[in-house]
Amino acid sequence: MRLGVTSLSVTRPGPGKKKKSSASSPPPIVYNLTAPTSVDEGATLVCNVSANLPSGDGTLYWDISHVTTNASDFTAVSGTVTVSSQSGSFNISAVADNTTEGAETFDINLRTGSASGPIVSQITGVTVNDTSITPVTSYYNFFSHNYGSRIRTSKVYIQSQTTGLWTHMLSITSNSNQWISRSINLQQFAGHQIKIGHVHQRSAYHLTGYYQNDAAVDNMRLVSSTTTDLSATGVVATDDANWATNGNGCNSSEISALNSATYNLANTPTNQQWCVNTGPTGSSSTGPSSAQTGSHYFYFESSSMQSICNYDYAALLTKNAYQL
Repeated sequence: MRLGVTSLSVTRPGPGKKKKSSASSPPPIVYNLTAPTSVDEGATLVCNVSANLPSGDGTLYWDISHVTTNASDFTAVSGTVTVSSQSGSFNISAVADNTTEGAETFDINLRTGSASGPIVSQITGVTVNDTSITPVTSYYNFFSHNYGSRIRTSKVYIQSQTTGLWTHMLSITSNSNQWISRSINLQQFAGHQIKIGHVHQRSAYHLTGYYQNDAAVDNMRLVSSTTTDLSATGVVATDDANWATNGNGCNSSEISALNSATYNLANTPTNQQWCVNTGPTGSSSTGPSSAQTGSHYFYFESSSMQSICNYDYAALLTKNAYQL
């Protein structure tokens, strides 16, 4: 890109006097405006002015002519510059936004007399370098199926690997014999690596209706700059590489269950752990009849409960941490 600089000379003879000879004429006023050829978003462009004004001092005016920029790209698009001892300077600050839009250009005008006066010097084709990246909003999307006359609460937690803390993101209390779409906005974890945890409250076999407390999740996708499919596949090695569950012991809190999730998934719904299932569940009036998508889904079967705990928790946890 060619950067154009224009300087103008303006001759101003004294008022009421006639020009007698070139030797007695005052020198023409020369205005000169200089600046770097580019500025980064969020940075400041320093513009220098020189002008051999008769008194040495004075006020000039500057403004921006937009080529591909607009007013919102700058903190100010016009102003004044004080010339002292024939020189001065002013700043143009480019705004740091969060939108990737490519390089943009503008012109700088120096004027005399007023803000709308004649242009006496100009710089063309100054570039604003795009240094911002449009933030990617991340989501965890999945389908849940919680169905049974004694259904308990399911929850979803996110753990930041930066802080190690678990954050409760969603509670599922609905009781419905259908797959329900869920979406969790993960923007608060932007820049973090995260783990995802599902926790379902399980009850002991000696409690009335304990077996009508089945929970399932399917079609699980982590959407960020790329999409990661975390759905059940029915391939043991793949599912166990992606997810873990906790054991049969009592976990008195959801966080305890998540922190204890170091076991491989059950291949059949025969105990009180999360498992991979296909087709209908083994009990009536509870659980899904098929996967939401594909042929397999993650499932908690309560009919086989043997826990002596009145209430505790079954956790399903990603083994890997994912960068947002």
